[in-house]
Amino acid sequence: MSNDSPTEREQVTEAYALVGAASTGFATLEFHIQFILVLLISSKVVSPEAFISVREKQFSQKIRLLKDLIILRFPATSDLRTKGINLVKQLDALRGTRNLYIHGYWLINYQLLLSTGGVRCSDTRWYFDKKDESWSSMKKHDIPIAALKKQITDTGEIFKELHSYNELVRCHLLEADEKNS
Repeated sequence: MSNDSPTEREQVTEAYALVGAASTGFATLEFHIQFILVLLISSKVVSPEAFISVREKQFSQKIRLLKDLIILRFPATSDLRTKGINLVKQLDALRGTRNLYIHGYWLINYQLLLSTGGVRCSDTRWYFDKKDESWSSMKKHDIPIAALKKQITDTGEIFKELHSYNELVRCHLLEADEKNS
């Protein structure tokens, strides 16, 4: 092995770091979805009552609630509705990957990196096969290192859109509140 190539330990450490970054990105998205939900529910940046009502909802429930509140709050011709619905579609498209990364069972080692070019995440849900009348779990997903890096970038881009949308909604609600005062 040349001095330029990363050691086994460095490759495994990088893989762990990438899995951590990808998972943390999903958690950050979910945390910030709550901010938008609180705004849309209460018209306030901080509302313990609204936060309590959304904090224990599952990711899919938060996305569905976000969509419903966007439709409720903004007219069909509103840019805020259009942007919000597009954001909801992006978040909904992430659900399967997010659930796998957050709830999956990860296998990260040098042999796997060498043989597959990535890591493995097994889906821990149980599935019933009607044909065989049997149950199974731990469906394997081999995830290349490049796919992890892309996921981190993609999630980061969606986070930027989510943050920007949150700010647009906040400003809109402040303006509406000032008009009503």
